[in-house]
Amino acid sequence: MDGVPVFWLEVPAPLRAMLVFRVGQVDETLPTHGITHLVEHLAMYPLMQNLEAANRINARVEPFRTRFMASGTPEEIATFLADVTTSLTNLPLDRLENEKKVLRTEAANRTGGSLKAAWSWRFGAAGPGLLDFDELGLRWLGPEPINQWAQDRFTAGNAVLWLSGPVPENLKLNLRPGTRKPLPELSQLPSKTPAVYQQGDRWVLLSMLGARGSALAVGTRILDGRLRERLRHQQSLAYEVNASYQRLNSELAEITSFADSLAPSAREAAGALVELARSLAESGPTAQELSAVLAERRRMNEHPEAPLARLEQVAMEELEGLEPKTVAELDAEADALTPGEIAAAFKASFPTSYLSLPREIPMTVEGFTPVPASSGARIKGVRVDPMPGSGHSDVIDFSAEGISLMQPNRTVIGMRWPEVAVALWWSDGRRTLIGPDGSGINIIPAKWRSVESLLAAIRQWVPADRWIPMDEPGTLPRQEGPICAICESTPAIEVTLQDTRSLLMIWFKRVHGVLCRDCGIAKFREVQRRVLVRGWWSIPGLLATPIALLYNTVVYFRFKRLAVPIHSSGITPLPKGRTVWLDPGMLIPAGLALALIWIFWPR
Repeated sequence: MDGVPVFWLEVPAPLRAMLVFRVGQVDETLPTHGITHLVEHLAMYPLMQNLEAANRINARVEPFRTRFMASGTPEEIATFLADVTTSLTNLPLDRLENEKKVLRTEAANRTGGSLKAAWSWRFGAAGPGLLDFDELGLRWLGPEPINQWAQDRFTAGNAVLWLSGPVPENLKLNLRPGTRKPLPELSQLPSKTPAVYQQGDRWVLLSMLGARGSALAVGTRILDGRLRERLRHQQSLAYEVNASYQRLNSELAEITSFADSLAPSAREAAGALVELARSLAESGPTAQELSAVLAERRRMNEHPEAPLARLEQVAMEELEGLEPKTVAELDAEADALTPGEIAAAFKASFPTSYLSLPREIPMTVEGFTPVPASSGARIKGVRVDPMPGSGHSDVIDFSAEGISLMQPNRTVIGMRWPEVAVALWWSDGRRTLIGPDGSGINIIPAKWRSVESLLAAIRQWVPADRWIPMDEPGTLPRQEGPICAICESTPAIEVTLQDTRSLLMIWFKRVHGVLCRDCGIAKFREVQRRVLVRGWWSIPGLLATPIALLYNTVVYFRFKRLAVPIHSSGITPLPKGRTVWLDPGMLIPAGLALALIWIFWPR
C-alpha cells in the first residue's frame, strides 16, 4: 500500500498496528548518534498533543529499526498512520531545540551502566558499539542533517507495516518513495577472544556470537533454564538471571547470559556463566532438556498472542530481505535438531566470548584474556608534560600524524588524526578525543605544561565534521584561556609560590599551578603561613625566608589584579581563610625584628 509491504492477520480486538523502518542506532556515526531518536520524537510531537490518542500510540528507536505503533479502532489506526507518515515527511523542525533538550534530560536521568557495553568492547565506537555512548548528536544537529536523514531513511521503500486485523478503509501512508537500507556490515575490533573486561559494580555478562539459526535459538533457551536453576534456585547468587538470543544480521546472532549478582558473589556467578556455556558446547543438551524446550515452543505457538509474533517475524523477514519460512517449516527445522547440532553451534560460538566482571574483581578467568588497556601506538613528536601538582604523571605526544597519551604503567592510547571519531570541546578549553575503538584522551589545559601548541594542533588536524560542542545551552559562558586547576573557573593564571622550610638545613620547595583569584589567594595564604612558621630555623633560612615571603607577596598582588572568577563548574573554590597579617606566625618575624632592633640600636 503506497509502496509499503503490509501484512495482517485476524486477531481479537483491539486492532494493533506497527509501522517499522529499517533504520536504527547502528546506522548512525558517533558524531550523529541520536539523529534517529530526534526524528522519532519530532514526528510524534504533533500526535502527542492529542491527550486521548497519546495513551494508545507510541514509538521507539531500537538498534536495528524504528517502530511507530498504535491500538484502537480501524478509523483511529488509519488516522494515526496517516498523521505519523505526514509528520515524517514534513518534520516540525521548529521544535528541534526543545526536543533536543527533552532528550538530553532523558539521558541525564538514566542510571547505571549499559548492558550493551559488550558491544562497544567488541565493535568499538561504530555500529552496535554506539549503543554504549552518549547521543552526541543531541549537542549539535541542526535542521538540515535531520531533515536529510528523514528523507533518506524514513521512506516507503524502507518500511513495512503489520496489522492485527484487516487493512482499514481509506488507509493512506504519506511517505516519500525510497530504497531499502540493508543492515550495516559488522566490523569487530582485533581483540583476542575469549576476552574479559571490567564494567559496573556488580552484574556479570557473557556475550557470544554465532551462526543465526534454530540451533543457537533453541540452545539459548536451554542455557536460560540451566542458568536460572543454578544461579537463582540452587546457589541464590542472583535475582534476575537470563540468556537471550538476538539477531544481528542475516548471518550472525548474539547469545547474552546475564546475572545481577551482588559484588561478593559476582566472581562465582561469572564462573557459572562460563561453565554452563562451556558444558553446552562440549556435550550439548540432554534429550530431556531438548524435548522440554521443543514442547514449550509448541505451547507458545498455541498462545493467543502467537499470531502477533508471527506477524512480527514475517514483517522483519521482509524488512531484512530474508527468505520467509512458514510456521510448519520452522517447527520442522526445530524438531529435527539433535543435541550434537546444538553443541556444535555453541562450540563455534564460545571462542568469540566477551565476559564482563565488576571493576573490583580481578580479570583472572581460565581461558579468557583481559582486553588490553593500550590502544594504538605512541606517536613520536612534540612532548607535553604534566603540570606540577596536577595529580597525574601522564605524558602526551603529538605530531602531524596523530596524538598519543602514555600513562606511568606504560599503557598507551594513540590515534591518527583522521581516525578520531569525535573531538568533544568545551569553551573553557577542555578537549576529549575518542578513537574508533572507543578509547579516549582527556585534556584539561590547567593540568599540562605549554598546552597551547597541543590545543592548536588538535584544532588544525582533527577533521571539522568530528567536532562536538559540549557546553549546555544557556549555561554561564566562560572566558577563553586557562582554567583554575581547583575549581575550573576563569580567568586564571599560571604561578609558582615559594614554600621555603628549614630546620638546621634548608629546603627550597615550590607550589606550582594554574589558579583563579579566589583559589590563588587561598593558596597564597596557606603557603605563606607555612613559610612564616617553618622558614627561619637555620642560618640560610634567616636569609632565604624574607625573600620567599616577599616573592609570594608579589604573586599575591597578581591574583588581586585578576577579575572576579566565573564559577560555572559547580566546584567550590578554596576557602580564603584569615589574612596572613593576623596569623600567629607573624609573631616570629616580628619577634626577630624586635630582637635585631634591640641588639643593634645605639645606646
